[in-house]
Amino acid sequence: MERLQPGSVDWGRVEGTPKNKYERVANCNYATKVAKDLGCKLVGISGQDIADGNEKLLLAIWWQLMRKDFMQFLDELDMDQAHVLTWANAQVAKSGTDIQLRRFGDKAIRSGVYLLQLMRAVAPHAVDEAHIKPGLTELERQLNAKLAISTAHKMGARVFCGWQDILE
Repeated sequence: MERLQPGSVDWGRVEGTPKNKYERVANCNYATKVAKDLGCKLVGISGQDIADGNEKLLLAIWWQLMRKDFMQFLDELDMDQAHVLTWANAQVAKSGTDIQLRRFGDKAIRSGVYLLQLMRAVAPHAVDEAHIKPGLTELERQLNAKLAISTAHKMGARVFCGWQDILE
């Protein structure tokens, strides 16, 4: 959160090495406060949930923070989501693939083909087309998603999700 907005964390309020459960929960409560101050919507999420390791609620916070980071990145580029989507669709079309996304979160992304073709369009040698599966079966979608994440890392791209998230 400090990286998203420098100065947002008052490190004097953070127990660097919490000695007990109460100090851990206090740190987690402070983390939820900072997340709310950054604009995250944390309805029904408490520091105790974080301390307990509630995966679903942790992911809810994580996704909001990643989205904020992504939106800041787009702002730096002076672009909005519509421009990014238009650009990505144009790149994928150049690759000869007829998949076009209507919005972020479009179900067509689940096969992994779109992401791999986008990476091929941007960096032709990054993805061997022979490794791209049609994405018709669950196994093919998993293989494509894993390849997409691996390739994105190799390209030095910001990766905001795991391969499982692509399938959802």
